[in-house]
Amino acid sequence: MSASIYICPLSALPEELRKCGADHLLSLMSPNMPVETPNGLQPENHLTLHFNDILESRDGLVPPTSNDLEKLITFLTEDWNRKKPLLIHCWFGVSRSTAASFIAACLLR
Repeated sequence: MSASIYICPLSALPEELRKCGADHLLSLMSPNMPVETPNGLQPENHLTLHFNDILESRDGLVPPTSNDLEKLITFLTEDWNRKKPLLIHCWFGVSRSTAASFIAACLLR
């Protein structure tokens, strides 16, 4: 069973999805930044969560909520069967996606 997790920025999403062979995708984007499910990926295998890269509420910015965390954990533990890799991306591929991959790694242990 493959429990590989890959991370990339939005700009590299199509190429990285093709290269790593992931069949599940986690998109972590700012509010009002839609991300379409890439061709060839089942929509039910794509979770998009919308929040800003912040810890606390600030004017015009939205922090992640406990509901976001619940959706993330459900996706990682119930929806992703770990037979193929998981690809996680955010805008730059360095903060939200890295934090989510750490959560995923902890859940796998």
